[in-house]
Amino acid sequence: MIDYLSFEICKSDNTSRFYKFTLDDDNLFLETSLGLRGMYNSNGIQTYRCSFKYAQIISSKIEPLKISSWPRRFPNDYVPGNPIMGCDPFSWSIDYRESGKKNTCHIRGKGNFPDDYPYDLFLIILNQTLPEKDLIRWLIS
Repeated sequence: MIDYLSFEICKSDNTSRFYKFTLDDDNLFLETSLGLRGMYNSNGIQTYRCSFKYAQIISSKIEPLKISSWPRRFPNDYVPGNPIMGCDPFSWSIDYRESGKKNTCHIRGKGNFPDDYPYDLFLIILNQTLPEKDLIRWLIS
């Protein structure tokens, strides 16, 4: 089961967006926000609570991708900037941890997100599960 999953994208125009899933007890929480260079106003962060069943569905789709075994940097020579200064323009990051694991896997990239397997499937799954247009359908109030 996924305990924590964060995905952040910083575009070349310095706009950024993050999605963060956290599992707490029997609830999956999603936080999302738009920002500038990886800096987010806490008033603009939206938090949603999803059912445990929904958390199981997301986990069953994401876990087979074995994110923890992915390379830590794309390209291999990419050195990310200091996160305190925000994100690098046209970059992305994934933080991932499975339940029962102590360490969080950190993956950082510059340029386009890889478009081959399993990276393409990761984006497809996010596009299918993230509440981009119709939040109400999958939310529990």
